[in-house]
Amino acid sequence: MTMFQQIFNAALTIEASAPGRVNLLGEHTDYNDGVCAAHELEELVSLTTADPTLPGFASYVFGCLQVVEQVGYSIPPLNIYVNSSVPIGSGLSSSAALEVSLL
Repeated sequence: MTMFQQIFNAALTIEASAPGRVNLLGEHTDYNDGVCAAHELEELVSLTTADPTLPGFASYVFGCLQVVEQVGYSIPPLNIYVNSSVPIGSGLSSSAALEVSLL
């Protein structure tokens, strides 16, 4: 049984991934600790479009969903499981990878 199935008690229907990137200059990663992964942070976030105040990685998910709605698509209720192989605190960035794979 996958972690998705354990958390949501449902079968996984879509899986997507995108590579993280190495940021040699270190801008935009040091103050974020290179963090944008839910599984590794042991966070479970429930969000709605009525409450855009979100912690950490969830703000990236919310932003992507807003962009999709702004271009005219309707978003059904979603269960999203985020997992990353980018080491936390390594100076690597995974926020763009999260956004690309989500979109």
